[in-house]
Amino acid sequence: MSGLNIQNNSWNGWTSSSIGTLFSGFQTTGVNGLASFVSDYSSIKNGSYGKLVKAYYEKIDSANEEEKKTAKSISDKIDYVNTLDSKKLDSNAKNAASDAKALASAANSLTSNKGNALFTKTNVTGSDGKMDYNYDMEKIYGSISSFVEAYNKVLDQTDKVDSETMDRAISSMLNTTRINSKALTEIGVNINSDSKLSIDKSTFLNADVSAIKKLFNGSSSYASVISKQADSISASIVGTNGYNSTGSYNASSYDFFSQYI
Repeated sequence: MSGLNIQNNSWNGWTSSSIGTLFSGFQTTGVNGLASFVSDYSSIKNGSYGKLVKAYYEKIDSANEEEKKTAKSISDKIDYVNTLDSKKLDSNAKNAASDAKALASAANSLTSNKGNALFTKTNVTGSDGKMDYNYDMEKIYGSISSFVEAYNKVLDQTDKVDSETMDRAISSMLNTTRINSKALTEIGVNINSDSKLSIDKSTFLNADVSAIKKLFNGSSSYASVISKQADSISASIVGTNGYNSTGSYNASSYDFFSQYI
């Protein structure tokens, strides 16, 4: 397409015929169908179409094959390109979003069916080698220790990100923990001066299991609220369709270009 010069705001004079000709060499209903939707662009901000075509010829360098899925409408296709430009986050922001998702996952493992099984009595081998039908406290301790570790990692990583929206989400999470501080301390989970959590194993293993379960198991538990707030922290950084836990962009419904590149 040597010599083609598509500048922003220059697409208004294009017709269905000229656009159809432009893309006639591609064997795809997606591109050929673009011509029939030209009139839809009258409601799109000036320059969006130019940006779309420019991104197409640049082969959408900022996107990789894993990030692109199936587009469902012309507006989705344009939003896809715009989103890629607007979501060029630095590594600290992506790591903060990823760590928040990891915290949500750690909390969900305690509140879901997996958590229900964790808080169910089973045959446990004691330190004396004898079998006892009881709660597997070591296993419960391990799961809640993972939650504490994930919680602290979020605080560490979000300190590196400058975002007022994220700060509000973090404040909500810290407030939830403060509200539950007395109950948490009673089972050995303490709030340190830097707002991070620590867990005393001896106190925890000797705590009332029903008190632990009330905090960490069930849809109305402390862990359940933290899970939702962790999702909010991630969304405040990248949006609800932002980067996933691997650092890849979740463009799950935007595969318009992948078959032509």
